[in-house]
Amino acid sequence: QLALFGWHRGNPCIERAVEKIGAIRIRTDLYAIPPEIARNYYVARHLKPAYCHIVTAPLIEGMGAEAQMEGLSPGDVFRCYRAVTWSGDVLSDGLRRRMSERWRTEIFEVGGLGDLNFYCVECSEHDGMHACDDLFLIEIVDPKTKEVLPPGAEGVLVLTALADEAVPAIRWWSEDICYLNPEPCRCGRTTTRIRYRGRQIYQLQIAGRLLFPSQIAGSVEQIPEASHGIFQVIKYAA
Repeated sequence: QLALFGWHRGNPCIERAVEKIGAIRIRTDLYAIPPEIARNYYVARHLKPAYCHIVTAPLIEGMGAEAQMEGLSPGDVFRCYRAVTWSGDVLSDGLRRRMSERWRTEIFEVGGLGDLNFYCVECSEHDGMHACDDLFLIEIVDPKTKEVLPPGAEGVLVLTALADEAVPAIRWWSEDICYLNPEPCRCGRTTTRIRYRGRQIYQLQIAGRLLFPSQIAGSVEQIPEASHGIFQVIKYAA
């Protein structure tokens, strides 16, 4: 089996795990720019890897367009993937369904920071991302008072790396608004689960209410021209 990887500080540990199960890793850049879109499409079309780490909405659409230019459906090309991981933004339910149907694969959301590492990932239940509680101390903090909040309360995700000797990050302010769920998952795991709302700088104030693009994504994706989940909110000055 082949596994496709981009460049990320957190990849080496995942690559070692892939090698332990007997898979061969393929290194590419997974940025959504024309040369890399074409390269990743070529890999999927001809080498047929079983796993891809990581995809984003622009990359998905770009690779789908490459398939259509050859007269193929995305499902015909990308059904070789048994699983792919998603990162970079909140994955909406609509976009998850769209990708699962078009690529005929299962998609798992993963959370991480380029400065630290990957610190949480979904299981097959897709009910929040399981945190690596043995590698990171994870807190949710009030963005104004900096007080630690209880499970279920939304605030800024703050991380402390417990095992990283190269980058000893202590209470790293992620700028991501999240909440924690400490309840055991249906999959049997008991690690803390993280739910993302969005990044602080993406918050919008509309009619006196703070919203994230992820909260309106479901409505926007119902518009055929925006079904791919790529959109931009523009607010004009009064």
